[in-house]
Amino acid sequence: MNYNLRRNILTAFGIAINITLSYIMTKKGLPFFLDTAGTIIVSAISGVLFVGISTAVLSSALCSLFAAGSIYFSFFNGLIAIFTVWFVNKYSYKNFEKTILFSFLLVLICSLVDAIVQIILFGSEQTTLIAQYARSFSFDSNIPYAVSYFIIDFLLCSMDKGLSFIFVILLLSLIPESKFKSFKEGIWKQKSLSDSDLHSIKEWCR
Repeated sequence: MNYNLRRNILTAFGIAINITLSYIMTKKGLPFFLDTAGTIIVSAISGVLFVGISTAVLSSALCSLFAAGSIYFSFFNGLIAIFTVWFVNKYSYKNFEKTILFSFLLVLICSLVDAIVQIILFGSEQTTLIAQYARSFSFDSNIPYAVSYFIIDFLLCSMDKGLSFIFVILLLSLIPESKFKSFKEGIWKQKSLSDSDLHSIKEWCR
């Protein structure tokens, strides 16, 4: 199977997962999107930025057909793809402690940036579910709306991305290591260098 076909199949697979989960959440009226699970899977398997970002942006564009606000989150979904590719290329998703820390930092960054952008662009007049929760929490706890919005956004984002990461880890754990490595090498169109190969190159460059 050639490079372009592998890439296209993987991207389509990720988009299908994002759209399916997002559609179910929207129809059920739940305060979750789950529109990044496919992006994380694709980014983790391929380790290629273009594939992950393409999945994120196209998913957001298609999800906007039934969830109007989805297109505005394409930037954040792209960030998730970038961070995921960086993580899997540097560490392993099977490292539980690092995966948990990565998930927490990713949620923290995305919710903080999202809160800042939403408040700057729309203020406190938003009609989204998060904004409604934030106004109620701000009134009951007597804290600024911006702080309340961030707290609510962080909690909902933690549950949303937490469910996505659990789904991703379970799915990836079902893929045999040999198949995972073979597919990744096919995406890169070459076999990855072993530790001995890297050592030989370093010695040659001296």
